[in-house]
Amino acid sequence: MMTIKYLNKLRNKYKDDCLSCESSALIQHTIFTGDRQVKNVALGSEHTICLATDNTLWAWGWNEHANTGTDGGDCVSFPTRVPLDIDTNTVITNIYAGGASNFIITNKDQTKDEPIVTTVNNILEQS
Repeated sequence: MMTIKYLNKLRNKYKDDCLSCESSALIQHTIFTGDRQVKNVALGSEHTICLATDNTLWAWGWNEHANTGTDGGDCVSFPTRVPLDIDTNTVITNIYAGGASNFIITNKDQTKDEPIVTTVNNILEQS
């Protein structure tokens, strides 16, 4: 079981609280099912992504521009699994977050012997 503590004070670009996020600035605990452990966390401008050791990607925060890669509306108020359409042989090796964007690096493309760099939104569009 993996527990993440995070500050849940989500705000949009206008510095207003996200409509679906009624929390005040406080530390919240989220417990993930199974034996997931945190491998990496990346902080975007107003969202967070988290890579677990079981190769799953989780996201939460402001989502007006699909920052989290989920279907969570304008605001994803708790860690939500990002639905990636990747095969079981593909391993996410690193994650990056920026202004309204996320990037992941996966293990080498077996046909080209080079790393694959893509955005989370590109993966979602291909599925």
